[in-house]
Amino acid sequence: MERLKRFNYPYPSIHLHYPKAGHAIVPPFYPTTNRSGPVVLGGSPAYDAAAQADSWVKILEFLKTSV
Repeated sequence: MERLKRFNYPYPSIHLHYPKAGHAIVPPFYPTTNRSGPVVLGGSPAYDAAAQADSWVKILEFLKTSV
């Protein structure tokens, strides 16, 4: 966000930060319990699910007001 500001980025932007969630934040209601595979994305199922639900509402609002 600081870099966008420094370079006068002309478009709306928002930073959502979920410190206990991992890197796999997708739209809500996707399963968060399948944590197998070659890539470890951090977080926990509960924190990922909470971040998904919270961010989805904010993403939709951002799109409604910024497009």
